[in-house]
Amino acid sequence: MAGYIKITRSKNLRNKLISLMYLIFLVLSAIQIPIEWIKVAPHIQTYISKPRTEFKDKDSVLANFNTYLTLLDEEFKVALGYNEVTGQIPEMNSYSITDNYFVVDKKGELLFQELQKLNDWSNNLKESDPRKKLYLSLFSNDLENGLKKNNEKKWVSYRWKHLPAGLARCFIEELKLRVKLMNSGDFESVEDIKEPEFTLMTKYASMHIGDEADFAAKGDSIKDILITRNNIQTNDYEEQGNGFKFRPEFAGEHRITVKGKVKSESLVIEVLPSSFPRKDALPFRICYKGVAYQQSVPFKQNNLSLTIDGDENAQINPESGMISFTPKTLGWSSIRIKSGNGLLFHDSVFVKALPDPYIKIKGLAGFTLGRKRLSQMKRLELIASHPSFKDESIYEVTSFKVRKVANVPLIEAINGSSFSLEATQIGLLKYLIVYDIIVRKGNESQKIDQPIIIQIM
Repeated sequence: MAGYIKITRSKNLRNKLISLMYLIFLVLSAIQIPIEWIKVAPHIQTYISKPRTEFKDKDSVLANFNTYLTLLDEEFKVALGYNEVTGQIPEMNSYSITDNYFVVDKKGELLFQELQKLNDWSNNLKESDPRKKLYLSLFSNDLENGLKKNNEKKWVSYRWKHLPAGLARCFIEELKLRVKLMNSGDFESVEDIKEPEFTLMTKYASMHIGDEADFAAKGDSIKDILITRNNIQTNDYEEQGNGFKFRPEFAGEHRITVKGKVKSESLVIEVLPSSFPRKDALPFRICYKGVAYQQSVPFKQNNLSLTIDGDENAQINPESGMISFTPKTLGWSSIRIKSGNGLLFHDSVFVKALPDPYIKIKGLAGFTLGRKRLSQMKRLELIASHPSFKDESIYEVTSFKVRKVANVPLIEAINGSSFSLEATQIGLLKYLIVYDIIVRKGNESQKIDQPIIIQIM
């Protein structure tokens, strides 16, 4: 049994709550926050958040703002890595998470917009309405720091910039308390609420293969654990005290049923296939038609089947976990890895057409060449390349024609990427015209229509 403090309409109690709220408000507003306050922030937050109360005859504006704060708090706790079991934040003193969430990701601006609705509501109240005076008192510092003049950047910087994570959570709880006070003290207390006798707690509603979920049992002792995937029993867990770590090996719907001394509880988690790491996958997820690719996946075992759209010859190495494939069709190409027990991996890559290559003469910067230099080189080689690719094997000149312009023109067909000149020819040459160039591009061939004209000087 757990009892909660009962809030009445007592003016004395309300004044005490307002005084408490101002104390926390001043702490959060301080430019230099003492380290002692950072240490006690979790206790302050817990104290502010109690008693557990509900609005009675809710005002719609206040109710909507209270709902918004609740949803914001849940999302912010995820960003903080908040542990619902222990109530701890991994980095209590870090202000970078607060800055990223409220300033960089602009969640502070969205909160300001909701706060502005509350301000507009207050402006429309009659002067005789006690809530108007209470609002001006509770939100005086916010009004002075951007709210009154609708300056959201000033308010976000004033309220959230460089605010330690623990104190940021305190301020959200304190905002909730302000809203309850704005409801003219009309609360319903929730007394003698029974804690659930047995509760499974985790932050996951869905997971990927490779994720781990820690489950903790509260209010009872675990006696038996049963996990099924698509109605088939599995042992993808490891017991840890009065809890367990869930490590799914295959995709599918997993039902977790845990029996305690007093009662049982079940929940369902959808386990999704593994996929390429988002941060490292961008260069890989763009592929080119006809170009061979390799990528490692987190599976090293036999009897795996690999299916890739557009390449029926795709392979996976069971020892290294390396998949190899050469896409043959443009557009999104799905990649699936299965074992006899189920789906392990599912992701996709986007296949683009290779860009046309640039053709140049090796060792030649421009399109003029002195006879002396030409006689020293003796041989000219054509290079096909593109600045997007460092791999020189993607393009290759396979054949071309060359017209040697002298007193008597001479046309020669060349197989390969280079041709040589006789010394007697060099003395008579005026131009070399290279044309009908055939280039292997990936696993296809392309004819380059633009000729290369080299002037011999």
